[in-house]
Amino acid sequence: LVLEPAIRKGEDAESVHDMRVAIRRVRTALRLFEDMVPGWADGLRNELRWIAQTLGRLRDLDVQRGWLVASSEDVPAEDRAVLHVLDDVFVARRIDAQNALVDALDSTRFERLRTELASLARGPGLASVEAQRPIGEVAPPLVVRRYRAMQAAGRKLGPHSPTAELHAFRIRTKRVRYAIEFVAPLYGKPAFSLTKQLTRLQDLLGDLHDAELAAHRLREYAAEPDIELPANAAFVLGALSERSARRARKLRRRFPKRFERVRGDRWKDLKKTMTHRAE
Repeated sequence: LVLEPAIRKGEDAESVHDMRVAIRRVRTALRLFEDMVPGWADGLRNELRWIAQTLGRLRDLDVQRGWLVASSEDVPAEDRAVLHVLDDVFVARRIDAQNALVDALDSTRFERLRTELASLARGPGLASVEAQRPIGEVAPPLVVRRYRAMQAAGRKLGPHSPTAELHAFRIRTKRVRYAIEFVAPLYGKPAFSLTKQLTRLQDLLGDLHDAELAAHRLREYAAEPDIELPANAAFVLGALSERSARRARKLRRRFPKRFERVRGDRWKDLKKTMTHRAE
């Protein structure tokens, strides 16, 4: 909610990213502690998903413009007209996405969401039996269950796994990381050490997703009939697409090693600490 004024201005791309991260954290917290929050808060997850999707359309365009900026340095000057035309298209589409976002923020639906979030934050309302238990008792099973599910999913993946499965695993990894971060002050170094490695794994999978998406989208733009591109567009965008695809293949090869770093001793140390604090 603090970011809303900056989001409305539409001048700071990072505000869009930060608000999406904040929404993901709130949704994870609502799911993680669903037995402890008031029953009426269950519907907040769907409403938060709605506004996150609206923000996501804007964020996707910001990411795509970032591709163009990064790519322009490696494109010969005589071929950069292709990127300039494409950037103009992104700017126009971003204006439309920004207007749609402001409309959403002005809606009765968002006003209701804002009011309910503020009410939840003010409390009380945590009157369930679970909510009365010490966090040291509640946290371990919540974290362990999610970590084990993530680990089981990760064991089935490798450098050649489908893009959709790796992306879904990234989302699962992110939720585990958030769950541990919520209780990290209670467990100290073991929790912070593991979340650091989870962040690195998440970042690798995020870079992989962006690279594969760029490779796909660049080919699409070269063939999109509604965009009037220079005659050499197919060649220029095809070369950039292949470069993104090569980067994606390189990132895929790094996945197994990065995944191993969130297993083993770091997890054992955290689990041991959680068990000790619960006694």
